Amino acid sequence: MSYHLSINRVAAGSGVASPISKTEWLSCVEDDNDFSCIIDEGDSVSVLYQQGGRAEELSWCDGVIDVFQPSEALLQKLTQLATSLNAAVVNHVNDVQQPRMSDTLYVVSELSL
Repeated sequence: MSYHLSINRVAAGSGVASPISKTEWLSCVEDDNDFSCIIDEGDSVSVLYQQGGRAEELSWCDGVIDVFQPSEALLQKLTQLATSLNAAVVNHVNDVQQPRMSDTLYVVSELSL
């Protein structure tokens, strides 16, 4: 099963997006030893998350951080990142954003079905 998650920020109650800035994203990943190989292409920034010999890519573009098929370890990290960015982890179903997560266990249990 393939799935896509993102971290994004929407102002509470308004539905208006408040993009995560490139500076915010870089400050999160540059000081975290779990991330390596930061590739800044100007309008996008990709990083590798490495745990247990597995490398997974996260990409920032247009104020949103995207990841495809994250491991359970990366799900935990996404929760931490979202909290530090005052944002939410969003599950994309049929290319429609559906807020899902009050905590990682909810997403893990839902995606395991």
